[in-house]
Amino acid sequence: MLHLGFDVGSNFCKCVILRHNGSFTSEMIPTQGAPAVQLAALIHRLDLPADERIRVGLTGVGKELFRDTWKRHWISDVAATSAGVLHQNPEIRMIFDMGGEFSRVIQLAADGSVADFSMNGQCAAGAGAFLEQQAGRLRMDVTELGARAVEAPKAAVIAGRCSVFAKSDMIHLQQKGTPVDEMAYGLCLALVRTFASSVLAGREPLAPLALVGGGARNGGIVRAFLEVFSWTPDKMWLPEQPQVQAALGAALSACTTSVTFGELTAAVDALESAGEDRGADAYRLAALGPYPVSSQTADAELPEGITDVFLGVDVGSVSTNLVLLTRDGRILESLYLA
Repeated sequence: MLHLGFDVGSNFCKCVILRHNGSFTSEMIPTQGAPAVQLAALIHRLDLPADERIRVGLTGVGKELFRDTWKRHWISDVAATSAGVLHQNPEIRMIFDMGGEFSRVIQLAADGSVADFSMNGQCAAGAGAFLEQQAGRLRMDVTELGARAVEAPKAAVIAGRCSVFAKSDMIHLQQKGTPVDEMAYGLCLALVRTFASSVLAGREPLAPLALVGGGARNGGIVRAFLEVFSWTPDKMWLPEQPQVQAALGAALSACTTSVTFGELTAAVDALESAGEDRGADAYRLAALGPYPVSSQTADAELPEGITDVFLGVDVGSVSTNLVLLTRDGRILESLYLA
């Protein structure tokens, strides 16, 4: 009997089909802010017979889309990721999982059970979203950023604790003409240092260690981890498919109660329809009326003898400043907007 594991994440929906001999194949599709819709598209890709009986495991932030009897198929992200990693490498004692919105550290006991874990809070500064946001400032995607970071001779200094501070550092570095490769690697180092301080949070890294999630596919992130912890590559294990480890674990830990593939497809199609209906009701806004016109009028008169003025605008990273000058440089008005 096939085992199907689904990891409905913030950035991607992943599926693993696990066979009785332990081999598996995987499928992945971007979530694009519509997990039910994309999950339905992913399931229809599988093209299994409707009457085939399967065992199903569900994990990820989107598993809660499934309610009622499907709750028994739920598996925690930590348990699923641990199971997937240990299935391929039983020697692993710690897992760094770097996803799009969430990052976590999982410490494993000698018998493979979860001894401890920690994850980032609501802020995504220690997760992949930070890198995606900053890559946009360099007009590239995270794949290109990672490739550029690997080739950088050194890293630019960038704050990683907050994306606002990182943005200010990026603006300053760009104004100085800092090479893009150095900024790319500086961002990777900033992300890993934030991960170490806020997610690892004082724990001692234990080798052999597995790096999984989307971050494991980024060469700049891998290089940064090795540098921050002063490690050689043999101490860090990278699976061939780092983004599907939780889906693999969900398949391995699938509910013992089997269902038909047709039942699963019908359940997901119902989620898609319900999601569209709920969205239409919840987010339907009233049409905007005409923009209100202020009853106040500005005093357009200039001081006597002045016929020409010049407006200067400074759009900074945290404020916008305006100044009105005469031809000879005198300031008539100034305005600071935070």
